[in-house]
Amino acid sequence: MGHICLCLNNSLIIKLTVSQLLDINEKALTTALLSNTQVVNGEEVVSLKRMEQANDGRDALAKSLYARLFGWIVQQVNRNLQPDENNPSL
Repeated sequence: MGHICLCLNNSLIIKLTVSQLLDINEKALTTALLSNTQVVNGEEVVSLKRMEQANDGRDALAKSLYARLFGWIVQQVNRNLQPDENNPSL
């Protein structure tokens, strides 16, 4: 039980940091990572994800953020390494 609580506390710290960095609502992020919402017969039904599903969603979010950040960094480096057309001596 102690190990699960430790993981939950660590996840809470990460979740808070991610929601702040992305400037998104903490509750919305938590809901998206931990549950599925669908409309059945005009009524919204929320079901909790299994732990593996929640972990997969968290990992997919991290992978996507990392890929986008890495792509942005490469783009910035490439742009800054291009010769300056206005100053050919550089």
